[in-house]
Amino acid sequence: MKSIFYRTGLLAIFSIAILISGCSDKSVTVNQTTSLSPATSSFSGDFAYDWTYTTNRIIADQQPNPPKGSRILSYVAVAMYEAVVAGIPNSRSMAGQLRDMPQMPAANADSVYDWPSVLTAATSTVVRGIFDTLYPTSAVLVNTTYNTEYNSRVSSVGQNIVDRSIRHGNDIGAAIIQWAHTDQYIETRTMHWTIPPRTQNPAYWAPINPGDVPTEPFWGLIKPFVLEQPDMFTIHNPYPFDTVPGSPFYADADEISQIALNLTQEQINIALFWNDKLRTPTPPGHWFSIAMQVMQQKHYSLDKAVQVFVAVGAAGRDAFIACWKEKYDKDLLRPETYIRQYIRPDFYPYIQTPSFPEYPSGHSSYSGASSQVLTNLIGDNVTFTDMTNVPINIPPRTFSSFFAAATEAGFSRMYGGIHFRTANLNGIQMGKSIGAYVTSKLKFYIYSN
Repeated sequence: MKSIFYRTGLLAIFSIAILISGCSDKSVTVNQTTSLSPATSSFSGDFAYDWTYTTNRIIADQQPNPPKGSRILSYVAVAMYEAVVAGIPNSRSMAGQLRDMPQMPAANADSVYDWPSVLTAATSTVVRGIFDTLYPTSAVLVNTTYNTEYNSRVSSVGQNIVDRSIRHGNDIGAAIIQWAHTDQYIETRTMHWTIPPRTQNPAYWAPINPGDVPTEPFWGLIKPFVLEQPDMFTIHNPYPFDTVPGSPFYADADEISQIALNLTQEQINIALFWNDKLRTPTPPGHWFSIAMQVMQQKHYSLDKAVQVFVAVGAAGRDAFIACWKEKYDKDLLRPETYIRQYIRPDFYPYIQTPSFPEYPSGHSSYSGASSQVLTNLIGDNVTFTDMTNVPINIPPRTFSSFFAAATEAGFSRMYGGIHFRTANLNGIQMGKSIGAYVTSKLKFYIYSN
């Protein structure tokens, strides 16, 4: 079932959501269900990669905006983790750790479960329920993955164990979807944001491209998983809006103008590599893919793989919520608008300017959060080759660490002409702070410090 998209051995993506409205140590503890069920660690991480791969394919096909992509991946990651946590000795559920997450349906201590089958049922249920609309082609992807995994597990452990496991997984998935409906996403679908005119303040953002409408102006109201408040780690722009040549704000804009006039081939390659728009799983999916490629390289077992995914999903979700709140609170114009009006009217960015305010950079924020989580959970100075977008003819790039990748992702927005330097640097730093906070709060085991 694996297509060329994201697969070197299986390139996937995963995004997860973790927030604690006080992330206390009073989380629900889950011990291994029964000695008759094999430990989650006895299975390959491939079972999680299959479903993150499928989710990324759907995101690439349906193209939800990046904040929606982060939300989708966060719940998928929680589903994968909760499906197999009962097979991890001395482990903890995310219930009680992520904001408002209730206790999940419990497995029967006297029954035998096949954790890959539980994961297939829970994750497929969440994938079917978390998208606003599931296109027919996407439903086929879900069904194909489900049937492939189901038939494989029946051949391995038998019909009765698989069917029992599927029922349990369906219950977990349904509980997660019910919980997802309480995060204020539904309420924000009907809210309307009136764009403040630049005649009121020349620093304000304005749509640029034909048909542009503000993207997710109320995303800052979505409940984070771990942050107590979205603005806990916000770094406010230190440079006040100014059109005087030589001022810090003008210098930031002039730098983008000069980069555009002197773009090198390497800068173009970087801008395209991290563009993450059409036919890609968006920035969240890209970082899930990076996580998966490295875990495949290191031959992670299923228990470790789902832990990494759920942490990346939670931190990335919270970083986007924090970023979007600051974007619409500050409502700062894009380089394209500023440069055309105050520096040179013939300026055009190399990549298309997105339809939302400039500060801070969303890609930088998500990259900072993900790189910090991956560094904390996998290690620093991990060399890897990222082949995420090879299927759409974007060559791979090699990095010496997760932080190196995040830094390049941030600078890619300057090379593309869509963000000021300050938005990238501060976005990465804010994301790193959120990533560090999330990993310090999440507890996978009873005896976690």
